[in-house]
Amino acid sequence: MFLPLPQSLDPRVSLEARERYIKFIVPLWMFLCSTMTSSYYGFNVWILPITIHHFGSDATYTMETGQILYAFSLPTLIAAMIMPLGSQILAKGKIPVRYVTLIGVVLYCCGLILGGLAVQYNRLWLLWIGIGLFSGIGSGLLFLPIAIYSVAWFREIGQPGMGSGLAGFTCGLWPALFSFYCPVLIDQTSVPDSFYWNALIILVITIPGILLQCSPTEVPLQRNDNTDEISMKNDGDDHDGGEQDGTTSVNNKGEEIETAAQTEVDTDVHQETPLTMTAILSYRQFYIQFLGTFLCLFPGFAIKYNISILASALFQTTQQTESIISFIFLFTYATVRLFIGIGVGRWFSVDIAAQGSAAIQILGLIGAALVVFLGAKYLWIFVICEVIVGMGLAAYKVTVSLGALARWSMLNFSSVTTLFFLAYGLAGFIGPILGWMMLVLPGDVPLNNELAEEKLGSATTKETTEMIAGVVYFAFGLCALLGFLVVRYAVAVVFKNDENV
Repeated sequence: MFLPLPQSLDPRVSLEARERYIKFIVPLWMFLCSTMTSSYYGFNVWILPITIHHFGSDATYTMETGQILYAFSLPTLIAAMIMPLGSQILAKGKIPVRYVTLIGVVLYCCGLILGGLAVQYNRLWLLWIGIGLFSGIGSGLLFLPIAIYSVAWFREIGQPGMGSGLAGFTCGLWPALFSFYCPVLIDQTSVPDSFYWNALIILVITIPGILLQCSPTEVPLQRNDNTDEISMKNDGDDHDGGEQDGTTSVNNKGEEIETAAQTEVDTDVHQETPLTMTAILSYRQFYIQFLGTFLCLFPGFAIKYNISILASALFQTTQQTESIISFIFLFTYATVRLFIGIGVGRWFSVDIAAQGSAAIQILGLIGAALVVFLGAKYLWIFVICEVIVGMGLAAYKVTVSLGALARWSMLNFSSVTTLFFLAYGLAGFIGPILGWMMLVLPGDVPLNNELAEEKLGSATTKETTEMIAGVVYFAFGLCALLGFLVVRYAVAVVFKNDENV
């Protein structure tokens, strides 16, 4: 933490001040530092304007024009790939967390600037480098402290689910807002200029958050009363980026309390030292959780990153309508993540949340499939079905980090969580590509809605598009069903047999 705080909020001064810091300042820097998710998660409203600007107003849905979408989905994979490395850097404790975030935001903004130059000068390869590589690495470094330390801080007051839920809410709120202000920026300036403005917005808002950001071990509680000193420290050495605080926390009277009594999100694992990543990868349990995570996230990401594109291609919506649809989807997504974070350990267990979130996606995908398959006439029923899918995606993403904490202990939380983020990355990269491909299969359908209406005036082309989209939605529903079965098997068999670490 770089910015000095009054003693009433300084986490080093007293237990009461530390709790206030957790409840008020941690959510603030989480919100400010998650600004990059605006374009990172909300780019779906950007895709069609950028693609038409680059390929021309008569561009059609092809694998070539899809390169714009592929470049924007690549950062999800790149970010997931560097997170395990980033967690190891933080684990050594030599680099303060705010420096990691600062490097991340600079790289991310540089990526946006390069993306703007790529669109301005029609250099597609520069878009891949700027958006795909630079913003991918930057977003990984930005998101890592939010994902890890949100849980670590709130675990000190026995509410790790709240930390995960708040992280999800802030990371969903910015894309929802982006759905509205990005089209306005494009209308008032230009497509390339919207990149530059977004880079400036992200940089200006993130910097104050960096000044307040820190990990629990960077600011240990120390109070000296003559010879008495109270410190909040981890059980073991600082091997995991400072997020470990053992299996106990401290209440306002200075007494140790078991965090397991505060929430159902805890672990049976009792270790003195964290596992290496190689050791983690030797457990069968890890691969079952990894597979379940991928299957449960894959269809949701296909919808989330294509929400505006699907509405445009299947229902020929206006840009304003697409912005509204994107906002509804992403705001609901953010709200559900907050609700699940609050509810886990209070009203339901992390296992119930994981199974329920997988199951609800099946209903949403089948509903969307039926709407499209039967004629793609009812736009808002289709939107409701996709929002249901988004709710399931949001809920499951909260359970990923909490499931890592529950099954692998706080000592291994950072390493296991970042390894599970590889499933995020694969799902977030492959899903959107397959979503675009189902719009490619009918052939020569224009991206421009006015031209698309004329082309889809042919009953054969329209019916073919709807049939293919319906079949793909049913396939996504099957994927979600497999995810539910894997999660159900893990909860009912693997974990019950105590085959965890």
